[in-house]
Amino acid sequence: MARPTLLVVDDNQAFREACVLALARAGYRLLQAADGYEAVQLARLHRPDLILLDLELPALSGWATRALLREHAATREIPVAAVTALALPDLASRLREAGFCAYLAKPVRLASLLRAVESCIEGSGGRIGPAG
Repeated sequence: MARPTLLVVDDNQAFREACVLALARAGYRLLQAADGYEAVQLARLHRPDLILLDLELPALSGWATRALLREHAATREIPVAAVTALALPDLASRLREAGFCAYLAKPVRLASLLRAVESCIEGSGGRIGPAG
C-alpha cells in the first residue's frame, strides 16, 4: 500500500521544514508549498491525501486557497487541515463552514499534528478546535 502524501503549505520556511521532517519520520510522503498559488498547482498535479494549510499566507490567503481547491474537480475532495496562529472567538465555526477537517493552533505539538493528520486521512475528521 502506498504511503499517504501530504502537502504542507506555509510561508514560514522553518515551520514548513520542521513539519516535513516530523511527518517524513512518521512515514508520510511530503510536498511543500510556500504560498497558496503554488499549493493549488501542486494539489492539482499530485492530488495529495491531505493538505496542511496555513491561513495567513501572502498574496493568496489560506481561506482563498481553500476556496480555489473546492472549485476544482481534481482537488475538491482533498481534506484540508487549517494551521494558524490566529485566535479568534468564531474561528472554529468558520473553519467548519469552510470545510476544513481539522484546526491546528501554532505552535503545533507533534502529537497533535500526527493525530490530526491520521483522523483527516481516515475520513473521521479532526475536532475543529485549537489543537496546538
